[in-house]
Amino acid sequence: MDDFKDFDPSQLKTVNESGETNPVVEEKPVEEVTENTETKETTEEVKDNNSEEVVEEKVEEPAEEPAEVKEEVETVSEETEQPVESKEESKEESKEDNSRDELIESIDNAVKNLTGGTSSTIEELFEEYKSLRDSEKTSFKDDFIKDAVEFYNKTGSLTPYLEATSINFEEMNDEKIMRHNLKSQNPTLSDRAIERLYLRDIINKYSLDADRFDEDEVELGKELLKADADKLRKTLVDEQKNFRQPESKPEDNSEAEALQKAYIESVNNSKVTRDLLENKRVLVDYNDQSFSYEIDNPEQLKEMALDSSKFFGLFQDEKGNIDFDKWYRVASYALDPQTYDQSLISHGVGLGQEKVVKDLKNPSKVTKSSPQYKEPTSAVEGIIGEIMRGGNNVKIIK
Repeated sequence: MDDFKDFDPSQLKTVNESGETNPVVEEKPVEEVTENTETKETTEEVKDNNSEEVVEEKVEEPAEEPAEVKEEVETVSEETEQPVESKEESKEESKEDNSRDELIESIDNAVKNLTGGTSSTIEELFEEYKSLRDSEKTSFKDDFIKDAVEFYNKTGSLTPYLEATSINFEEMNDEKIMRHNLKSQNPTLSDRAIERLYLRDIINKYSLDADRFDEDEVELGKELLKADADKLRKTLVDEQKNFRQPESKPEDNSEAEALQKAYIESVNNSKVTRDLLENKRVLVDYNDQSFSYEIDNPEQLKEMALDSSKFFGLFQDEKGNIDFDKWYRVASYALDPQTYDQSLISHGVGLGQEKVVKDLKNPSKVTKSSPQYKEPTSAVEGIIGEIMRGGNNVKIIK
């Protein structure tokens, strides 16, 4: 037995039918398998117990789930109902906005008409009132604004004031006067209620229905209605006089017309204007010398002096475009004409001297086709000659 102590089982081999050898595989102990089996059984028992508990818990849970589902359904239904309610509310709000806008527009138009355009909206009228109220020394443009401010201070509203100044009671017939009085005395009644009140207090009281009353009663009722309507009309007209907008007075343009007339006379009586029309020229003086610039149409220059729009038309083409080069040249001359003339004349003198020197150095024969020019005896003649020959050597030197 001692020989088997050192025996290694791994050295054992098996021989199969084909004669091949294979190592012997060591089998696992049976005890471990039993333990695993017991562990598995224990685990299964625990799982069974847990499953029973879970089943018991799950049996109780379905009672709670419908409540959650119900809450979700209610939430969804509320969300779906909100857009419908919001649409209805938006429609009602839009109707209210339209009616409010129409009322504001009618009031603004009344303000614009009554103030002659000085205030186009009720807000502007209020702002004007506030500015006048807050100023130390209040001054009103006219009595209409003054009365409007006083009425607003007393009543806190301008609506009656605007209504009173926008209605012509003198052109209303008797029945309309009485109907207007009923509406004024009962502002909270509906149109239907006003009609029933009109039937009771006007039609029946004055026997105006020819189908129900005798001819004599109808005739008497009309006379009584006219008498009462005349009294009411007179009262309304007298009250309206306190709110009446003053008649617009035509602007006094006499002063402007007088100034325009005086200006025209000054142009016509000017010595320079008379010389221009008689001699068709403009004189240019420089260093006790003068030369004349001939004008073909002097009346055109006079018209420009009388009407500035014709003068400004010189700088525009048919499309209305401005010739800025021409404008700046004319403007620069108008700003400092003496310097402008001096620059031209100095340049002309220089050109004349250069021409004399050039002719002395390079004399040439005069042919028939070559024009003969008189030599300038002065600087002024030199400039005129250069301009008449169409020369482009004139430049401004400052």
